[in-house]
Amino acid sequence: MNNLEKAVVIGGLSLVIGLSTAVFWPKPEVVVVDLRTVRIGRVGQSVSYAPFYVAKHNKKFEEAFAEYGYKVEYSTFSTPEEVNMAFLNDQIDVVFESDIVPVILAKAQKLPVFIAQVTSTYQEQLMIPTDSTIKTVEEMRNRKVIVQTNSSNHYNLRKMLGVVGVTPNDYAITEMPVREGIAAMKEGSVDGWAVNSPYAELGELNRYMRALPKSEAKAYSILVVRDAFKAQKAKAFVDLINVVDEAKAWIPFNEITAITITANEMSMPIEVIRKAFWRHNWGAKLDESAVNIMQPFADFLREQKAIDDAVDIRGTLIKTTLE
Repeated sequence: MNNLEKAVVIGGLSLVIGLSTAVFWPKPEVVVVDLRTVRIGRVGQSVSYAPFYVAKHNKKFEEAFAEYGYKVEYSTFSTPEEVNMAFLNDQIDVVFESDIVPVILAKAQKLPVFIAQVTSTYQEQLMIPTDSTIKTVEEMRNRKVIVQTNSSNHYNLRKMLGVVGVTPNDYAITEMPVREGIAAMKEGSVDGWAVNSPYAELGELNRYMRALPKSEAKAYSILVVRDAFKAQKAKAFVDLINVVDEAKAWIPFNEITAITITANEMSMPIEVIRKAFWRHNWGAKLDESAVNIMQPFADFLREQKAIDDAVDIRGTLIKTTLE
């Protein structure tokens, strides 16, 4: 593994990890909450968090909340369970999430949270070894694919293959840590990897994997907020959304700087982040088209028995945001 790959494997956590088929919440802890602090978190690392990285680097959150005498506290969570436990125990107010899995799990467990904004949409891709003879999606029948189960990659893989008549019984999926996934793609011991930034770009730059034509799919990176934060700090909530929106609008006009900030935040090589930016849309909005993409995924999680109850994205997660 070369230095570029090591940097990405060590520094990058763009894929949501630790998804489980059931969540059992222990009794909430007694927490003394500092109402003068806005607690902002993120799940892992992701190129799609660039608006957050830019705003944080430029101290825009601190600047916005200083008017109310609020401090800002930052946290990083490794898994959906970890962040949802923090929401349950009143340990976090706002979280940037690169996949909608955590918030769907949260709502299925009746946690009082909602999707406040989209930070970006990004393009997931089915990657294949560079020297593979596979040329079309239809040829993925009877193949072996790396994918994290119950992730947006998993859903989009099934949807993409289903369109051409390839059912889940027609191919095998396997989960692998990033390091093993890279090795498998280099060795050609698997036929594909349903993955997104920065690993897709890493493989392309190092020429051991390439994107399968017509295999791209859209995914959403979102901002999730506790109901109580909006209720108790209504003006700060408005400023929060404004800061994120301004950072999203700033990126296209300051792309080189935004790429550098993101690379530094993620401890990633500049060339990986630069290429990854091409797969992101910073102008994406939380609108009905977002609902149309998110709802089938929530239904998929129930079908996979990752959640017990149906989750109505429009009615329970973004109703107040859209109105």
